[in-house]
Amino acid sequence: MPAPIPGLLRSRPATIALTAALAIASALVAASFWSDDARNVGAGTSSSEVWWRVEGPGILRPEVVPADRATIGDDEEILGVIVDGRPRAYRLGAFLDPSAHIVNDVIGDRPITVAYCNLSDCARAYAGSPGGAPLDISQGGLKDGQMIVRAAGGYFWHRDGRPFEPAPGVGTERAFPYPDFPMERRKWGDWRREHPTTDLYATPTRP
Repeated sequence: MPAPIPGLLRSRPATIALTAALAIASALVAASFWSDDARNVGAGTSSSEVWWRVEGPGILRPEVVPADRATIGDDEEILGVIVDGRPRAYRLGAFLDPSAHIVNDVIGDRPITVAYCNLSDCARAYAGSPGGAPLDISQGGLKDGQMIVRAAGGYFWHRDGRPFEPAPGVGTERAFPYPDFPMERRKWGDWRREHPTTDLYATPTRP
Protein backbone atom coordinates (compact mmCIF):
# COMPACT_ATOMS: atom_id res chain seq x y z
CA MET A 1 0.00 0.00 0.00
CA PRO A 2 1.38 3.47 -0.82
CA ALA A 3 2.55 5.40 2.23
CA PRO A 4 0.19 8.21 3.33
CA ILE A 5 1.29 11.74 2.52
CA PRO A 6 2.10 13.39 5.87
CA GLY A 7 -0.12 16.30 6.78
CA LEU A 8 -2.37 15.84 3.75
CA LEU A 9 -3.92 12.39 3.58
CA ARG A 10 -4.18 10.03 6.50
CA SER A 11 -6.84 7.57 5.34
CA ARG A 12 -6.21 4.58 3.09
CA PRO A 13 -9.15 5.33 0.72
CA ALA A 14 -8.01 8.92 0.20
CA THR A 15 -4.47 7.80 -0.55
CA ILE A 16 -5.68 5.24 -3.10
CA ALA A 17 -7.90 7.88 -4.73
CA LEU A 18 -5.00 10.31 -5.04
CA THR A 19 -2.73 7.60 -6.48
CA ALA A 20 -5.36 6.75 -9.11
CA ALA A 21 -5.81 10.41 -10.00
CA LEU A 22 -2.09 10.87 -10.46
CA ALA A 23 -1.92 7.78 -12.69
CA ILE A 24 -4.74 9.12 -14.89
CA ALA A 25 -3.06 12.53 -15.12
CA SER A 26 0.23 10.91 -16.14
CA ALA A 27 -1.51 8.91 -18.84
CA LEU A 28 -3.20 12.02 -20.21
CA VAL A 29 0.11 13.91 -20.32
CA ALA A 30 1.78 11.01 -22.15
CA ALA A 31 -1.09 10.77 -24.63
CA SER A 32 -0.89 14.49 -25.29
CA PHE A 33 2.87 14.29 -25.87
CA TRP A 34 2.62 11.48 -28.40
CA SER A 35 -0.33 13.14 -30.13
CA ASP A 36 1.64 16.38 -30.58
CA ASP A 37 4.67 14.47 -31.87
CA ALA A 38 2.56 12.52 -34.35
CA ARG A 39 1.39 15.75 -35.95
CA ASN A 40 4.99 16.43 -36.86
CA VAL A 41 5.46 13.17 -38.78
CA GLY A 42 4.64 13.27 -42.47
CA ALA A 43 2.33 10.58 -43.79
CA GLY A 44 4.34 7.76 -45.24
CA THR A 45 7.47 8.48 -43.21
CA SER A 46 8.94 6.40 -40.41
CA SER A 47 9.04 7.63 -36.81
CA SER A 48 12.77 8.33 -37.27
CA GLU A 49 11.99 10.86 -40.01
CA VAL A 50 10.15 13.41 -37.89
CA TRP A 51 9.52 16.70 -39.65
CA TRP A 52 7.46 19.78 -38.98
CA ARG A 53 4.44 19.79 -41.26
CA VAL A 54 3.51 23.45 -41.53
CA GLU A 55 1.35 23.80 -44.59
CA GLY A 56 0.34 27.17 -46.00
CA PRO A 57 -0.71 28.49 -49.40
CA GLY A 58 1.75 31.36 -49.47
CA ILE A 59 1.04 34.57 -51.39
CA LEU A 60 -1.21 34.48 -54.45
CA ARG A 61 -0.81 37.04 -57.26
CA PRO A 62 0.72 39.77 -55.09
CA GLU A 63 0.33 43.49 -55.55
CA VAL A 64 3.28 45.16 -57.25
CA VAL A 65 4.35 48.77 -57.73
CA PRO A 66 6.32 50.39 -60.57
CA ALA A 67 9.97 51.15 -59.91
CA ASP A 68 9.39 54.89 -59.52
CA ARG A 69 6.96 54.27 -56.66
CA ALA A 70 9.13 51.77 -54.80
CA THR A 71 10.30 52.89 -51.37
CA ILE A 72 12.93 50.26 -50.58
CA GLY A 73 16.62 51.09 -50.37
CA ASP A 74 19.00 50.53 -53.28
CA ASP A 75 21.07 48.12 -51.18
CA GLU A 76 18.17 45.81 -50.41
CA GLU A 77 18.34 42.42 -52.07
CA ILE A 78 15.73 41.33 -54.58
CA LEU A 79 14.98 38.25 -56.64
CA GLY A 80 14.50 39.26 -60.26
CA VAL A 81 12.88 37.49 -63.19
CA ILE A 82 12.25 38.53 -66.78
CA VAL A 83 9.21 36.99 -68.44
CA ASP A 84 8.79 37.61 -72.16
CA GLY A 85 10.79 40.81 -71.82
CA ARG A 86 8.88 42.00 -68.76
CA PRO A 87 11.03 42.38 -65.61
CA ARG A 88 9.71 41.90 -62.11
CA ALA A 89 11.57 42.08 -58.80
CA TYR A 90 10.64 40.46 -55.50
CA ARG A 91 12.01 42.04 -52.34
CA LEU A 92 13.87 39.34 -50.45
CA GLY A 93 12.71 40.72 -47.11
CA ALA A 94 9.09 40.02 -48.11
CA PHE A 95 9.78 36.28 -47.93
CA LEU A 96 11.07 36.18 -44.35
CA ASP A 97 7.73 35.49 -42.69
CA PRO A 98 7.19 31.69 -42.66
CA SER A 99 3.75 32.14 -44.20
CA ALA A 100 5.21 34.14 -47.10
CA HIS A 101 8.04 31.89 -48.30
CA ILE A 102 6.21 31.12 -51.55
CA VAL A 103 4.69 33.57 -54.04
CA ASN A 104 2.49 32.15 -56.80
CA ASP A 105 2.37 34.92 -59.38
CA VAL A 106 1.33 35.46 -62.99
CA ILE A 107 3.40 37.80 -65.16
CA GLY A 108 1.69 38.66 -68.42
CA ASP A 109 0.03 35.32 -69.09
CA ARG A 110 2.83 33.18 -67.63
CA PRO A 111 2.49 31.54 -64.21
CA ILE A 112 5.66 32.13 -62.18
CA THR A 113 6.36 30.97 -58.64
CA VAL A 114 9.20 32.39 -56.56
CA ALA A 115 10.15 30.56 -53.36
CA TYR A 116 12.72 31.41 -50.71
CA CYS A 117 13.76 29.61 -47.52
CA ASN A 118 15.55 31.96 -45.14
CA LEU A 119 16.94 29.13 -42.99
CA SER A 120 18.85 27.58 -45.88
CA ASP A 121 19.14 30.88 -47.81
CA CYS A 122 17.89 29.09 -50.91
CA ALA A 123 15.81 30.79 -53.62
CA ARG A 124 14.22 29.18 -56.66
CA ALA A 125 11.72 30.09 -59.35
CA TYR A 126 9.41 27.86 -61.36
CA ALA A 127 7.27 28.42 -64.45
CA GLY A 128 4.05 27.07 -65.91
CA SER A 129 2.64 27.05 -69.39
CA PRO A 130 1.52 30.37 -70.91
CA GLY A 131 -2.13 31.08 -70.25
CA GLY A 132 -2.25 28.79 -67.23
CA ALA A 133 -3.46 29.44 -63.70
CA PRO A 134 -1.03 30.16 -60.86
CA LEU A 135 1.04 27.11 -60.07
CA ASP A 136 -0.09 24.66 -57.43
CA ILE A 137 2.87 25.17 -55.08
CA SER A 138 2.61 25.72 -51.35
CA GLN A 139 4.67 25.35 -48.22
CA GLY A 140 4.75 21.82 -46.86
CA GLY A 141 6.97 22.01 -43.82
CA LEU A 142 10.50 21.89 -42.50
CA LYS A 143 13.10 19.19 -41.91
CA ASP A 144 16.76 19.52 -40.93
CA GLY A 145 16.65 23.26 -41.60
CA GLN A 146 15.37 22.71 -45.15
CA MET A 147 11.99 23.79 -46.51
CA ILE A 148 9.66 21.17 -47.91
CA VAL A 149 7.31 22.34 -50.66
CA ARG A 150 4.05 20.79 -51.74
CA ALA A 151 3.56 20.76 -55.50
CA ALA A 152 0.68 19.14 -57.40
CA GLY A 153 -0.09 16.84 -54.50
CA GLY A 154 3.47 15.68 -53.73
CA TYR A 155 6.13 16.80 -51.27
CA PHE A 156 9.61 17.82 -52.43
CA TRP A 157 12.84 19.25 -51.04
CA HIS A 158 12.93 22.92 -51.93
CA ARG A 159 16.70 22.99 -52.46
CA ASP A 160 16.90 20.48 -55.30
CA GLY A 161 13.38 19.29 -56.10
CA ARG A 162 13.99 15.71 -54.98
CA PRO A 163 10.85 13.91 -53.82
CA PHE A 164 10.50 14.03 -50.07
CA GLU A 165 7.33 12.02 -49.80
CA PRO A 166 5.35 10.40 -52.62
CA ALA A 167 1.79 11.40 -53.31
CA PRO A 168 -0.77 8.62 -52.74
CA GLY A 169 -0.35 5.99 -55.44
CA VAL A 170 2.77 7.66 -56.87
CA GLY A 171 6.27 6.18 -56.66
CA THR A 172 9.11 7.87 -54.85
CA GLU A 173 10.87 8.70 -58.14
CA ARG A 174 8.24 11.25 -59.11
CA ALA A 175 9.92 14.34 -60.58
CA PHE A 176 9.14 17.88 -59.49
CA PRO A 177 6.17 18.85 -61.69
CA TYR A 178 7.31 22.34 -62.78
CA PRO A 179 10.49 23.42 -64.57
CA ASP A 180 12.93 25.88 -63.05
CA PHE A 181 12.85 29.44 -64.35
CA PRO A 182 15.91 31.74 -64.60
CA MET A 183 16.18 34.13 -61.68
CA GLU A 184 18.78 36.62 -60.42
CA ARG A 185 19.59 37.68 -56.90
CA ARG A 186 20.61 41.35 -57.07
CA LYS A 187 20.66 44.67 -55.26
CA TRP A 188 17.51 46.64 -55.97
CA GLY A 189 19.40 49.71 -57.18
CA ASP A 190 21.43 47.71 -59.71
CA TRP A 191 18.38 45.84 -60.95
CA ARG A 192 16.30 49.02 -61.26
CA ARG A 193 18.99 50.84 -63.24
CA GLU A 194 19.42 47.88 -65.58
CA HIS A 195 15.66 47.30 -65.92
CA PRO A 196 13.95 50.71 -65.56
CA THR A 197 10.54 49.28 -66.55
CA THR A 198 10.56 46.76 -63.73
CA ASP A 199 7.88 46.55 -61.11
CA LEU A 200 8.37 45.35 -57.55
CA TYR A 201 6.67 43.10 -55.04
CA ALA A 202 7.65 44.64 -51.72
CA THR A 203 5.36 43.33 -48.96
CA PRO A 204 3.11 40.31 -48.46
CA THR A 205 -0.49 40.94 -49.44
CA ARG A 206 -3.38 38.71 -48.44
CA PRO A 207 -7.14 38.82 -48.97
